[in-house]
Amino acid sequence: MLTGSQEYTIEVTGDRILNFPTFEIVQPSFPDVEKAEIVSSGERRVTVKVHFRQVLTLEDACSVSRLIAAQVADRLAYEYRIGAADPMRGQSHFQDLSVSGKSQGTVSHSISAFIAGHEVHTITAADITRLRPFIQSDEPNRDVYFSQLRWILGQDDPVAKFMHLYKILLSLEGGTRHNQKPVDDFIVARDASVQMVYNTFTKRNETCFTRLRNEVGHEIAGTTPATTRNGMEQHLVQLIEHVKAAIANIP
Repeated sequence: MLTGSQEYTIEVTGDRILNFPTFEIVQPSFPDVEKAEIVSSGERRVTVKVHFRQVLTLEDACSVSRLIAAQVADRLAYEYRIGAADPMRGQSHFQDLSVSGKSQGTVSHSISAFIAGHEVHTITAADITRLRPFIQSDEPNRDVYFSQLRWILGQDDPVAKFMHLYKILLSLEGGTRHNQKPVDDFIVARDASVQMVYNTFTKRNETCFTRLRNEVGHEIAGTTPATTRNGMEQHLVQLIEHVKAAIANIP
């Protein structure tokens, strides 16, 4: 039986990065975990250090720590619209409880890539009071979408981001047949001022989000790949917020 700590690092990607004071969370789902420290260690790295009261093996410690770090990455990505890579194993230090003074540890390193032109989002101590229970909470019905959103936000291509985000809306708000009209109804209910475009094929108005999605899948007069890409770039932030709202609606 071992006691000690295991670290995982999360590389923050894209043009938004986080800065915040160190804070701790608890994980009731893992009773052998005492706490996890979340540290903003460098401009593009978040470190999650998991402290174990006891754990059978190093492999078990890595497995549990990786799950906790992935949950941290997913929730930060959702809350702050950041790209976050899969957690990478970092330093560990454990002591064998059955043998006094015997300890073992490993050290691994990863390299952060700096990208110019970024926006720093500062999380205050007051923000953490609200953020902590969200990171700690069990959300089994939403976790798959938290994870999907994090992956999407880590992509560089705005067209790929937009199409995958719209797919989540179709899954969550498109009804059993994943239709576009219920998605448009959901968006209009959230934003009555959303730009609408008449679709001559369906004979109805559709939101600019649905129109841009259809410009990829259909030949639409007056559009080009470049204009579609530009439109998607302009509407990405709003689409992310619609997706976040749809995920939040999951019971």
